[in-house]
Amino acid sequence: MKFKHNKKRNTAFLFEALVKELTKTTVESDTTKKNQIVSLLKEFFSKNTTLGRELELYRSIVDCASVPRHIAKSILEEAKRQHKKLDQKDVFNKQSSLISKINKSLSKDVYNNFVKDYKDYANINQIVTESLNPQERVLLEETVIKRMTSQVEVQEEKFVPLDMLTYKTYISNFNKKYSDLNENQKTLLNKYIASFADNGLDFKIFLNEELHRLKEDISKAKNTQEDKSIAQKLDNVLGLITEFKNEKVNSVLLEKILKIQSLAKEVL
Repeated sequence: MKFKHNKKRNTAFLFEALVKELTKTTVESDTTKKNQIVSLLKEFFSKNTTLGRELELYRSIVDCASVPRHIAKSILEEAKRQHKKLDQKDVFNKQSSLISKINKSLSKDVYNNFVKDYKDYANINQIVTESLNPQERVLLEETVIKRMTSQVEVQEEKFVPLDMLTYKTYISNFNKKYSDLNENQKTLLNKYIASFADNGLDFKIFLNEELHRLKEDISKAKNTQEDKSIAQKLDNVLGLITEFKNEKVNSVLLEKILKIQSLAKEVL
């Protein structure tokens, strides 16, 4: 059964579409557009904003996998309960303001960006906004619960809240694994670790800025390199940075960036 869904009225979709656009502008070195997107993300999706709180409710469901059925149902019910407590008029008004700013300062093409979990976000949106009849609602809730209880072969890292003990453990583990780092690498790791304590927004913004810096540094090194073979290798690295826009933020991507940071320091 198919349900109509307005993705522009889906807070999680708007956030992920903007993050995708931010990555594109970073690799394309479009500083003006990048700054506009960063400004929108901070204005509308910071942790204590209306849309920021709604985004966390979506993520509490989408980021859930391989849990018992009764736990999945409880999480979904709690998300629905908390969503009812949000000021729905304010949610609508904030979405309208964001949509207007995207259309005027960016482009309607933002809505065409591929969002990996779009289908799940669409299902959740229709469940929490209670826009369905009883039959449709039950069917969609069953679909979401099945996803939450399904086994996954590789559990991707998610931005989830951590208590202080777990947070300190992450720091300790990273310090053991990554030693003898330069300042840029240390900053990247610290930002990455800290992102687990909030919704990851600050890290995503920082990461895009860091990729932009690396692209500029590697390009500068390539253009001044007399050895053609080395210049070609640097060009390959630039290609990798461009491909990062399609990769999930996790420890695998992090290690790739750490290596490029090390390379950038060596060639400049």
